Amino acid sequence: MKILLAHAFSKKNLGDAAICTAMIYEFKRVFPNAQLSISIMDKVGEPEFIDVEQFQSFFYYAVYTNKNPFVQIFKTLYMVSSTIIWSFVFRLSGLRSDFLLTKSLKILLYHFVTADLIVPVGGGYLNGKKGLRNSIALVLSLHEILIPIILKKKVVLYSQSIGPFGNKFQLHITSFVLNKVDAIFVRENISKNLLINKMKIMHPEIIQTTDAGFLFSSNEAEKMKLELENIGVDLNKLRIGITVRNWLSKTNQNKFENSIVEFIEKVSEKYNASIILIAQVITSTHNEDDREVNKRIYSKLKNKKNVFLLNKEYSHFEVKGIYENLDYLIGTRMHSIIFSLTGRIPCLAIEYEYKTRGIMNDLGLGNWVIKMEDITFSNLLSKFDELVDNKDTYLSTLDKGLESYIPEAKNTALELKRIYEK
Repeated sequence: MKILLAHAFSKKNLGDAAICTAMIYEFKRVFPNAQLSISIMDKVGEPEFIDVEQFQSFFYYAVYTNKNPFVQIFKTLYMVSSTIIWSFVFRLSGLRSDFLLTKSLKILLYHFVTADLIVPVGGGYLNGKKGLRNSIALVLSLHEILIPIILKKKVVLYSQSIGPFGNKFQLHITSFVLNKVDAIFVRENISKNLLINKMKIMHPEIIQTTDAGFLFSSNEAEKMKLELENIGVDLNKLRIGITVRNWLSKTNQNKFENSIVEFIEKVSEKYNASIILIAQVITSTHNEDDREVNKRIYSKLKNKKNVFLLNKEYSHFEVKGIYENLDYLIGTRMHSIIFSLTGRIPCLAIEYEYKTRGIMNDLGLGNWVIKMEDITFSNLLSKFDELVDNKDTYLSTLDKGLESYIPEAKNTALELKRIYEK
């Protein structure tokens, strides 16, 4: 049996790396004799995941092999149309219309033709904002789901957040494709309601589960405790971690970053705390390097004495060890929050998409979420003070939520096996 995991990012997106690591472990547990491969939407250099064949995806081929936007559009149109035609011809006649394809596309299609089960990995990439560029990106994400559907393969989406969408075209094309898969596992209730009530998804099973990242564990806490000590963090002080990202319009992003600067200066003084700026995503391919935002915030600080900028490239195992050495996290990146919660670190979640609120609501922690565009120095500080005052209640609620969350995450692969064998 061959299982293809699609839509993976590289290890430089530490949250997605944790999802893939957890999924590989679970699939080897549930499908012990299966051969696994991964389609990666980033440059493939050294092996990303041990004992698993990996290759660059259709998405990477269309967008990241040339920087010229006109060439990107042409390659996207050519790739989508030629691979769809090839797949239909192959399905209906068994003939390989290889003259339609470049060498790279032939190799990519081979992986889909020979796979028995295609599983788009967990995450929140089936969404879109307004604008042509965002619609094209969504089409490319859906293309890697549509190809195996045309080839009559089993397709099951793993622990997804779906939406939001920037326009009706994005909503309708996503509904069209998702109505043809075999099952969709969603990781929070908001996505489930969207699929059923607004997108009218009728055919596939829709099963609510939890994010695969909740199964990810690390043994690096002691090692990273020494790392923090070596860079000057006083382990006797309160340690507050912060993750941010570049997401809003230029004006609103600047307001957000200035609010974080004010918060850092006030909270480090008020609580005599060490502030640690952590980069959760460090890939330049997708213009997603959190270190750039961290540097801007750090440069605006008047007093940098108790603020630490982590610029090294840590693995997802190491960065989880860092989170487990915190007392609190102010988290924008969703998986920085998940890494911390599974280490029993209280978090204030900054919501840039509703997947954040959805997961926090499901854990009973919906009170501890602030929308990114609503962040001000005063409401962030006020909420953090409230978190400190209610730490014990927070942890009690978290423990209760994780009691069901972790078993649900472990059951996802078993449910997937049931669907595959049905």
